[in-house]
Amino acid sequence: MEKNIRKLKFKKRLKFRHIYALLMVIATCIFSWFVLDWLVFDPMSEIGYLALGYRMEEITPIEDKWIENTETFAATVENIDYLDIFWNTGPVIFFNVRLEQGTSRSDGRRAARTVVTHFIEETNGVARQYDLQVVISYGLIHDTKTVTVDGEEREVMTGILADHNDAVIRHTHEFYLDFTERTLAHAEAYPSQSNVTRASQNLQRRDFSEAIIAIIGEEGLSYMRDRVNAIEVLPEGARDDYDNEIILPRYTGELQIPQSNIARFPQWGTWSNETNRIIWTP
Repeated sequence: MEKNIRKLKFKKRLKFRHIYALLMVIATCIFSWFVLDWLVFDPMSEIGYLALGYRMEEITPIEDKWIENTETFAATVENIDYLDIFWNTGPVIFFNVRLEQGTSRSDGRRAARTVVTHFIEETNGVARQYDLQVVISYGLIHDTKTVTVDGEEREVMTGILADHNDAVIRHTHEFYLDFTERTLAHAEAYPSQSNVTRASQNLQRRDFSEAIIAIIGEEGLSYMRDRVNAIEVLPEGARDDYDNEIILPRYTGELQIPQSNIARFPQWGTWSNETNRIIWTP
């Protein structure tokens, strides 16, 4: 009898636990709903939903005739070979202004502004709603040719992009050489252990040594290494005959490639509605 009573009490407790757990789940769901409604649904009902995919809904589309008329007009503008206007129904309109060979940067800029201004007028100002991106260039931007290297034929890039790439590489090499020479000369003038170690480590770096070889050859690299090996290191805090401490400052130069005028073309710019002109990159 007592055993049956204990079983009955256990079943009642088990049933109560199930009911309690179910009530907690329901309460948690209700609480979560109120939190979502308070933090998400109510604010969204007031500010509206993000128009993903509808960013062009209130912007007037560009008509094909506006593009065609401007490209035709560009053929009459001095220093312009031809103009391509590209628009893929998005917020950016791209102007590829191809200049006649030998056109100066300033003349190219003026020609580009002429055609963009004409396009804005052609669209009765609609184009001002868009981001107008412009590039001016002339010559062969990109092409390939077949060359033979070690008996094997390879395709290599030619044209403006290839020339630009070569110029960038050489500019970087020249900077690495200049930086290595500056740290070496500093170590020769102030032969502390830290200065000599830095100069030596620069010459051991693969990218630096390859750059030095590219500019002044293997002999130049060997000569610089001979110079650093010939430095007689002075101990930190050494004193001269007048009992004054010798100052051996560390080299403080930064490893930062300076700006350059590597390529005159292509050059990029963006139309500014505030100034009614193209803001060109340096």
